[in-house]
Amino acid sequence: MPFLARLLYDENSPDRLVNHLFQLAHVGESLWLSSWLLAPALSVARKCETRWDEMERDHVLDRDYFAYLCGQGKRLRIALRHQLNDRIQQNQPDNAIPTLVERIDHLDSLIGREARQVKKLRDAALPPGPSSEPPTPTEPESDV
Repeated sequence: MPFLARLLYDENSPDRLVNHLFQLAHVGESLWLSSWLLAPALSVARKCETRWDEMERDHVLDRDYFAYLCGQGKRLRIALRHQLNDRIQQNQPDNAIPTLVERIDHLDSLIGREARQVKKLRDAALPPGPSSEPPTPTEPESDV
């Protein structure tokens, strides 16, 4: 389920459109006439694509955040911990960008923030509980 949520993000995010535009720029560069006519635009597209690729770390964390918003944060955290444990057992480095440890910490902070917000809302919204002593009946006041 958490990986399905991440795929939903990929399907509906602007990342897909941006990647499609970069693919069109590559096609434009491969054709002689369009590369000559669109040289300034293709130059800007190359620079933008480089910057976009540098932001991949943020895109991964955005996908994780979307999975968290879909209610799959805890499951994703468990899956990432399993992946990290598998890497450790196989003596493989955690060299992904961002690292699995960073992604787990990011989810921990989101889940911790949610727990603090729920606690704050619970404390603020609930009236004080009843006292352990039963209420004593009051005697009616007399006007005499």
